[in-house]
Amino acid sequence: NNLTLGIDYPTIRVDNICKDCQIDSLIADKGGYDALIEEAGQNLSQGEKQRICLARALLQNKPILLLDEVTSGLDEQNAKKIENIIETVSKIKTVIWVSHIIRATENNHTKYLINNKKLTRED
Repeated sequence: NNLTLGIDYPTIRVDNICKDCQIDSLIADKGGYDALIEEAGQNLSQGEKQRICLARALLQNKPILLLDEVTSGLDEQNAKKIENIIETVSKIKTVIWVSHIIRATENNHTKYLINNKKLTRED
């Protein structure tokens, strides 16, 4: 399975995370959880791919979520969807989010900036 990567998660958990990541209708449109995804996700938009990857990470239920350029290459609408999901998740998990887009991290609690090989905290 492209979402659970062979791990047997409770169906209700998978359904809820898919809804939270706004991929539930995508899954239904593609024919359900067993639908085939083309090589490199050619039959998915970049936003859909990013939301599927985020759902995979959330299914693992780790206390820390590490995200690297999760909104890279997305249009503003899809980037905002991902940002909203991350904002919700950050209320219950530690989220480390690496981004070159300052706007993408504006709602986060603690921000660090790397500039000229120096790490500084931004308040």
